[in-house]
Amino acid sequence: MRTTDRLAEALQFISTYEPEAFQRHRDSIKAANLLSKYNLPLGVYELMAAKQDGCCYICKRKPGKRGLSVDHCHHSGRVRRLLCTRCNTALGALEDAKLLPLLQQYIEEHKHLRTLDAAPKGNRVRARRRA
Repeated sequence: MRTTDRLAEALQFISTYEPEAFQRHRDSIKAANLLSKYNLPLGVYELMAAKQDGCCYICKRKPGKRGLSVDHCHHSGRVRRLLCTRCNTALGALEDAKLLPLLQQYIEEHKHLRTLDAAPKGNRVRARRRA
């Protein structure tokens, strides 16, 4: 059995039989990660989340299971805001501001494809539902 499997099994056991201990363990891991990665104490993270009403700073949605991600400058290391995983991933891919107008232009050029009549029936891709 791999170490990660054993750890997952142990955490499953603790979460089932000692839920309070499991929560404390998760909180301490989160606090250690925030401090080591971003030099951000857990209390400051929680204050930032409260100021944002627990929502992503960009899209204003409540985060999923993973919670809010810490957005930071990759050059200076300074923390900016808390974002949902989706916005943080998109922002990370678009750090080069020169791409934004090009992407906007691309979307505008292909806006007509949003209507169902634009593509022949056999050439349509099923649209995903948004939550």
